[in-house]
Amino acid sequence: MCELLDNKGRNALNAAVESGGWTAIGFFRKRPEFEDLINEKDEKENMPMHLAAINGDILTASQLAEVRGVVLNATNEEGYTPLDNVLLREKLRPCLDFAKQSFVNS
Repeated sequence: MCELLDNKGRNALNAAVESGGWTAIGFFRKRPEFEDLINEKDEKENMPMHLAAINGDILTASQLAEVRGVVLNATNEEGYTPLDNVLLREKLRPCLDFAKQSFVNS
């Protein structure tokens, strides 16, 4: 299959996940010819599952987890798995909430 990449090395599925395009993600999930895209990495070695985790998109992550052949323990260039990204996001949430509140009150 011919694969088109954007300037960040993302294929169409990576871009759909990053933008929250649920319709496009559903399209890819239903077509076996696109199964290889599920584990394709971008230039930062993030797979679609990493991008969903980084964005905190639990619905997309759960949809991707159901795809046959998805690799859940792959690491990106930072050495993080998708689960690591979720845990890091949750650990940083209080700091981000505090920073947002401080910005609003200033």
